[in-house]
Amino acid sequence: MLYTIFITLCLASAPTECQHYTKIFTPKAANPGYAYIETQEFVAKWWIEEHPDTTLRFRVVPGRPV
Repeated sequence: MLYTIFITLCLASAPTECQHYTKIFTPKAANPGYAYIETQEFVAKWWIEEHPDTTLRFRVVPGRPV
């Protein structure tokens, strides 16, 4: 099943300056609970490697964005 991850990144030094990202994620797990755990690992790695100077919020929704 596909999941859409909605991510908001804000600069740590300027919390009102934010960027929004949408990523499609296909976890290996069929169970939504396990898929959410895989999503957390994916988002944490992406955040640490590419955007370490920001704060992060995200949510996961089944399916593709409209």
